[in-house]
Amino acid sequence: MNTSRETDDRLSSNAPANLARNHAERQVPREIFISEDSAAISGFRKVYSFVERDFEQQGYDDAFSISDIGCLEKNIEHLKQEFINVLRKEILIYEADLLDIKAHIDIRKNAGFIDLVYELTTRFEIIKGFKEHLEDQLKNIDTPGSLFSVVAHSYKKGFMRALTDITKVKFLNKPAE
Repeated sequence: MNTSRETDDRLSSNAPANLARNHAERQVPREIFISEDSAAISGFRKVYSFVERDFEQQGYDDAFSISDIGCLEKNIEHLKQEFINVLRKEILIYEADLLDIKAHIDIRKNAGFIDLVYELTTRFEIIKGFKEHLEDQLKNIDTPGSLFSVVAHSYKKGFMRALTDITKVKFLNKPAE
């Protein structure tokens, strides 16, 4: 039977190993708190991935389905609403992130974590800038030079090119371009 003295000696000789094992068991996976692609960047990428879709080809294909110029305007309006939804969703996510970061800043400031508060404040300003950029895009959606104007122009270009090709093939016996 082990005496308490023997147990204390055995525990103390294995103390570093026990501490390391206990620490490893309690570790929180890194991906819970740290994302390789931050939420701010991810949201911005979603908006720009929408804009970077091949709308010219989509317009071209749509014109072959229904070659009515009235459909052109309806489809552009549909794309506009889709883009507005993407912008609003990302703006809401940014607003939630800003509130969350603000709460962390206040708590960490009260605890005296100056360096952490500085990092959080920097992060807050970056996300705030992203949010303001998206709000500007939403406010100026119909302005020439906006992100959506690029989408609408590309879609219209493809649609009109398809109408031209349909006419050439059907009535002028010329090949499509």
